[in-house]
Amino acid sequence: MTYNLDISEEKNLATITPKGTCTIIDMKALVYILIKDPLYIPTLDLLIDKREMKYTPVISEVLEVSNFVIPLKHHFKGKIAIVANGELLYDMFKLSSRFTSSKDFYSNIFHNPEEALAWIADPDTPQSTLVPSD
Repeated sequence: MTYNLDISEEKNLATITPKGTCTIIDMKALVYILIKDPLYIPTLDLLIDKREMKYTPVISEVLEVSNFVIPLKHHFKGKIAIVANGELLYDMFKLSSRFTSSKDFYSNIFHNPEEALAWIADPDTPQSTLVPSD
């Protein structure tokens, strides 16, 4: 797996793009790569573009990654947008987003980066379109 990481304080945006074959271990490593980067600050918005990633997680892996990021939520105070390629990945990440939102860790899932960036840029959009369960 390779990745591109772009951090722009000027745009208030960090963009990470995993490419190629990716495992659950790789996904966890990307989280640490991002939060340990000296340019990264928790208030940045985050765009995770997974369209070039060759990996389809099973449900247990989606929940494992969700459980992994919840304790790190203090590193992610901006909006988080995930772009998924294909309906299966879209649905998997939507499930993950619903799970993490119940723990006050929000993200939104999109089919393309244009929608994701428009949501991030709009100051009137809520942190998440998901409503936490009671």
